[in-house]
Amino acid sequence: MTLVQKKISDKLTMAEEENQEQEKAETPKKKKDWKKILTMAFVAINVLGGGAAVFTVYSNTIGYVADPIGEEIKRLKFAEKMKFFEEKPIIYSMDPFVINLAGKARKSMQIEMSLEMVDENGYEEVITKTTEARDRIAKILNEKSFTDLESIQGKLLLKDEIIGTLNRFLDQGVVKGIYFTNLVVQ
Repeated sequence: MTLVQKKISDKLTMAEEENQEQEKAETPKKKKDWKKILTMAFVAINVLGGGAAVFTVYSNTIGYVADPIGEEIKRLKFAEKMKFFEEKPIIYSMDPFVINLAGKARKSMQIEMSLEMVDENGYEEVITKTTEARDRIAKILNEKSFTDLESIQGKLLLKDEIIGTLNRFLDQGVVKGIYFTNLVVQ
């Protein structure tokens, strides 16, 4: 190879290297696509969160396995409480109420009720707070209309409402049940 050929070859090599460098400079560097990365992270977090939620719901509903010893203890405590409540009923008979019912068709109701108390302390408390208890019951009855009390369900709901109101009102006493001895709507 002659010196001229060698110089031409070197120049061609240099020209090729320059062309490659220019091509590298012209092609943009691949930037990280943050939109795709964030989307994938969001999808992964949602899948993990959904899986955790499904596991929690399953383990607390269908997959729940009760502790047999704890269940037995609860059953015994419940039986003990029921035995206490079944021993002797303590009944307080209230004086009759005559109440005007709500609604366009003015109707009145005469009602006599007896309260079943849990213990003697509650019985004594109801006796001392009879006026306030009658007032709270009268407020409940004044809000009712004939259609509210017409059905059996309406009367049962009335009993539950009166029991709840009296139990919130009383400090020591607990009303176990209410018995309507007379209920007349005119």
